[in-house]
Amino acid sequence: MKMEGEATTLKRTLAEWKFSQYPKYILLPIDENNEQISSNVKNVVFSEATPIPLENNVRLVCVSVDALANILDMDPDVSNREEFVEFVSGRKLPYGALPIAHRYGGHQYGLWAGQLGDGRAHIIGEYVNSRNERWQLQLKGSGPTPYSRMRDGRLVLRAAIREMVVSEACHYLGVPTTRAAAVIVSDEAVVRDMYYSGCPRRESAAVVLRLAKCWFRFGSLEVLSRAGELTVLRQLTDFIIKVVVWNIGQLANALKPLLTSSQQVHMLHILKTLDTYCKNKILETFLMKIGLKEERWGDEQLVEKLLDMMQQTGADFTATFRQLAELEPSELVSEVKISEKWSLKRLSSHASWGCWLDQYRERLDKEAVDASSVGMFEDERRRRMLSVNPIYVPRNWILHEAIVDAEKDDFGKVQFLLEVIRRPYDINPEAELRGFSAQPPQWAYALKISCST
Repeated sequence: MKMEGEATTLKRTLAEWKFSQYPKYILLPIDENNEQISSNVKNVVFSEATPIPLENNVRLVCVSVDALANILDMDPDVSNREEFVEFVSGRKLPYGALPIAHRYGGHQYGLWAGQLGDGRAHIIGEYVNSRNERWQLQLKGSGPTPYSRMRDGRLVLRAAIREMVVSEACHYLGVPTTRAAAVIVSDEAVVRDMYYSGCPRRESAAVVLRLAKCWFRFGSLEVLSRAGELTVLRQLTDFIIKVVVWNIGQLANALKPLLTSSQQVHMLHILKTLDTYCKNKILETFLMKIGLKEERWGDEQLVEKLLDMMQQTGADFTATFRQLAELEPSELVSEVKISEKWSLKRLSSHASWGCWLDQYRERLDKEAVDASSVGMFEDERRRRMLSVNPIYVPRNWILHEAIVDAEKDDFGKVQFLLEVIRRPYDINPEAELRGFSAQPPQWAYALKISCST
């Protein structure tokens, strides 16, 4: 099977596929003798930890064809083999695997929670693909680790599906994040209280195969900084600098013990510029979403007013920008045209809609004057807006319906949703029939998800 962007012959069996012999993370401190759950792991970045495979009728839910072919150099037909299910379950790891759990710290509810770590995930190895990209594979839901904090280390199916769909949707929307390659589920049951309401229920355990260039986070550094493990902190910092360059508040705080007084002053200066930089980038993004190329005086107020009206009327964020792109400026004053666009119809109920619309059309006219042709400008405006404003995103109600079916062993909706989000800017006739871009059904407004989902 040949895939677009294929750089080499895709592996048709897992016997042909293997991890790189020496993963980069072996250069960092790994606790080799800690398979027991502990709240006090010291002077390491990782702990050796072995996945506990799912039992009882393990089966494949879905895969990312793109992730398999263009990241892992696997022919997607590999996923139809039993060996692939065993691989994702952690039962049959390919040659070169070195399973570990990552130690990190973090904040919860605004407070430092201390050591957290991968409590239900195992990094199982690194793969250098045909593009010479180095990817780390992780199984999530693969059993307890030294950082499980007395939990079972399992993942429920609903959470695995959300992880899979949303991470892949972010990728196709151009949002850098982790990737997901596959989800498996079993009849092995775990008990979860989804809303922490005192009503636990039995759910099916699942595993998601996740991919990332590396799994470090700010908490990877912060746990070492707060524990005073400066030797390991310096080692990890040197390692990260060779891979990525970060510059953000929590990172700066974590690095303070390593910086001289003058370096700390310089870091504070950088942080003071961060707010302005972020505001400029955010404004630039929103101007693209409403079809404007270059910032002019008054644009910030134009965007802020639109967002304020959306919030006050409950207009849908994604649909509003998309529907603005679908209408010409002259059609935005037509009640008939607006009534055909469910989110714009809601937005137009705001008392300031008419005033904002006048300002927006005037601003478009100014850019059109600078263009060689008003007609060409309008075509370009629409093209730009349609290319940055998706028609499909994984809405909660769509995910909910897919999960309900999946819990009954019907994975069709999950697999269809993965196909739709691969082209989020293009109209999909079947998705339109299913109402994916229509106003969400009334029952959807009562849906809730928990933080564990």
